[in-house]
Amino acid sequence: MSSPNMPEAVAAMRSYQHIVNATPNSPPMLSAWIQRYTDESLSADFDYKAAIAVLHYYQHPLYSTTSHHPSGTSGWVSLMTGAEGILQSEATWINDQLLIASITRPVLLFDSDITWFDQWAVANGVSGNTETSYLVNSLIQALQTCEGSNGPTNASSVSHTVHTPPTTP
Repeated sequence: MSSPNMPEAVAAMRSYQHIVNATPNSPPMLSAWIQRYTDESLSADFDYKAAIAVLHYYQHPLYSTTSHHPSGTSGWVSLMTGAEGILQSEATWINDQLLIASITRPVLLFDSDITWFDQWAVANGVSGNTETSYLVNSLIQALQTCEGSNGPTNASSVSHTVHTPPTTP
């Protein structure tokens, strides 16, 4: 039995949401989840009180009021809104990662070129922790802007999509 903590609260809520979303309209599966995770002797993935707090959060008839909670559950209950927010942010983050993965591909660059990109980024006010793919994209944009419509390399005549790095919270 652990003290209330956000990683376990998130794990409990993720587990609950997974069973609800993976097997919609399956009372036996949900009932099995409730039986397993609210039993102190069976719950191994996270504290059984975290599971009770999840059920309280989603207004399960037995756990919607704290009178049926074991002592020490209130700390877990207080974490559930934050846990749901983290899972929502995680879903957005996962979508962003998948989007980035679908529009990029691995490419080998010389270490000296990566160093040059990093120095160029600093000189142009680009964040120092920007991924190389965004540095290359920014450099192309800067080259097109610098040359205008009739520069010597014809950079602006080639179609280019500008990608903005994801913001970090």
